[in-house]
Amino acid sequence: TVKLISKFNALLPMKNQDIKSIKAKNLHELLKKFDDPLITFNTKSKITYINSKAAKLFGKRQETLLGKNIFAEFPREESDTEISYSSLVERAKEVIIITDKKGNLLQVNNSFCKLFGYKKAEAVKLKLEDLVDPKQLKHDPIQYKLVISGQTALRERRVISKGGSIFDLEINGSLLPNDKVLIIGRDISERKRSEAALIESELRFRSI
Repeated sequence: TVKLISKFNALLPMKNQDIKSIKAKNLHELLKKFDDPLITFNTKSKITYINSKAAKLFGKRQETLLGKNIFAEFPREESDTEISYSSLVERAKEVIIITDKKGNLLQVNNSFCKLFGYKKAEAVKLKLEDLVDPKQLKHDPIQYKLVISGQTALRERRVISKGGSIFDLEINGSLLPNDKVLIIGRDISERKRSEAALIESELRFRSI
């Protein structure tokens, strides 16, 4: 049974012509950052994107799968009583957030809930500003115009959890063909601590 297939059509209703657009190219650049096998498909069940890990998993070439019907290529077992095509959005290790152009959260995945401490019902009542460290937000506000213009935004943010814990998140933001915004976040707190420890060690060494 196929498990690692994303039913992304609810989030990313892409058409074939969208793949050729600049926005879609930016989106594909973001999708390449997923560590897991990933397949996206449109409302007609046509495969619009497949990464190399997914292709390797199924023993097929990426170019031979594009445009094919996903259910024809990976049929479900008739004996299955539950949908076997679980959403990769929910399985992804990365934080995934879908917002509108004003920063209102529309959908989040399980990794978001685990990292930030919010339930999904609570998260969709928030704005992106609610997740950013107020001190950073004061001198470095969120630049919505950058993403809305079609550019891909890559940066680091100091974010705050429901419980008040502050940590570092590497964020990729891109405008989707449906005018919603896809944000993929990766917790880099451990990396930042390691970098700080290395700098401190070098400074001590130089002072000897």
